[in-house]
Formats: sequence, C-alpha cells, structure tokens
Amino acid sequence: MRLNDRDIALAAVRNDGCALKYASEALQNDQEVALAAVTQYGMALGYASETLQNDRKVVHAAVVQHGFALEYASDTLKNDRYIVLVSVAQFGSTLMYASNRLQNDREIVLAAVSQYGFALSYASEALQNDHEIVLAAVTQDAWSLKYACPMLRNDRDIVLAAVAQYGSTLKYASMTRQNDREIVFAAVAQYGFALRFASKTCQSDCDIVLAAVAQDGFALQFALETLQTDAYFISAAVHENRKAVVIVPYERRAEFQRAGPAQTRLLFKYMPIQFTLPEEVVVMHILPKCHRR
Repeated sequence: MRLNDRDIALAAVRNDGCALKYASEALQNDQEVALAAVTQYGMALGYASETLQNDRKVVHAAVVQHGFALEYASDTLKNDRYIVLVSVAQFGSTLMYASNRLQNDREIVLAAVSQYGFALSYASEALQNDHEIVLAAVTQDAWSLKYACPMLRNDRDIVLAAVAQYGSTLKYASMTRQNDREIVFAAVAQYGFALRFASKTCQSDCDIVLAAVAQDGFALQFALETLQTDAYFISAAVHENRKAVVIVPYERRAEFQRAGPAQTRLLFKYMPIQFTLPEEVVVMHILPKCHRR
C-alpha cells in the first residue's frame, strides 16, 4: 500500500530515507519529500521520480550524503562536473557512473584514483596514459597498474611504486621491467612468488632468487632449474619453510628435511640423559633452530 499522506510520508523519510519507496508517485515527485529522503540516505534517490533525479538540488544532497547515489542521477547530472566531483571524492569507483566527458576530465579522474586506485579502469584511454594520474592510482592501489597503458607499464617509477606494495603486480609490468633487476628484487622481497613473473635472466640471478626464497621458500620452484637443485638455495628455501622440501627431488629430500616442533619435543623426551629445560628456553632458543614452520 502506497503512502499518500504528505505529513506521514515526510515523517517516515526523515526517519528512514528508503521509506520513499512506499510513497505514492505524487510524493515521489515531491521535491521536499524527496529532499528529506536523500538527506537522510542518499541512495533513496533511486526511489525518486525521474524528474527529481534530474533536479540538481536533490541530486546534490543525495551525493553529499552517499557518493554512490550518482548511479541514480539523470544523464544530464552525471555530466555535471561539481556533482561528479563530490561523488568521486567519497568513492572513487563512482567514476563508472560519470559521463564519458567527465571520465576524460583530469581533475575528476585524479580525485577518483587518489581515493580508489582501481577507478583508473573507468578513466578515458587518454588519462590512462597520464603519468601523474597512473602514479597516483598505483600509489593508492598497486593493482591498478593493470589498467595503465602499455607505455606506463614500462615506466620505472610507476612499476617500482606498484611492486613495492604488492610484488605480484610485477605480472602487469612490461617485459623490460620484468627484466629490471632492481624492480624484480623489490617485487620478490615483498612477495617471493613474484619470481614467477620475472624474466629468465632474473630467475637465474642468485641474489634475486635468494631474496625470493628468503621471503617464501616455495618460490624456489620458479628459479632456473640449476638453482632449484643447488644445495645452497634448497637449504635457504627449507630454512624459510621446512615444507618447501617437497620441491626437492624425492631421492634428495633426506638431506634437507628438518625437524618440526613435534619431532623436536620427542627428541628431548627420549634422550638417554635425563634433564629438563625451562619451556621458555626450548621455545626461544631450541625450536627456532630446528624448524621455521
């Protein structure tokens, strides 16, 4: 049943903007009622009439309260620079609702990606090619590197900013940067598995591989095959994570297997010489030397 009483409707939407959903069509087209509703909850704009979704005062109040209310604005107001700027400053991803013209507006896109890096995916192709905008995007969220143009995925500063946050974003870097020693080193130091995205040259670099396995022992599987079978690198990998021994050929695993916590405690329990060590000594000084994980 629809609300037809104006006073009751006003009281209802002031308490819960979504109550506008149950108002009559006439009241959904009433500026004062709709304004009260969106002031309480911006997304109530979705229940306002098309006429009021094109009313600048109502839509402005809605996006001030909730940036995502831009979704329900008319196409005309999705092309309103001030309203869109208010929206993306709160939620950068609302750039998806902006007009094509404003998705190509440098100030608006910069505000959007500074709030939410992934908003870069909604920017125009021209602005995905803008160094300052892409750098702001990857600084806010490294994964937005995915949406940069190929030229900027080859930019050293941008790629370095991305991999320093999330090493695995090396995946989206150009082949040149996947072969850049400093960039790959930064990536694997943050996330050892990023070694899988490095060039063959970097996967054969002893320092890079060592940094990768120090971060995650299982990263050894992405090293050049000769390094995967090298005792020094296997030991480093198993030291970081004793379970990484599964990477080692079965016939060589015995060389590198390390005692876990349960095995270490059993060793002390059944030693021929009876003695007792304080628990804190075992935990702090003995177990760490016997295993890592």
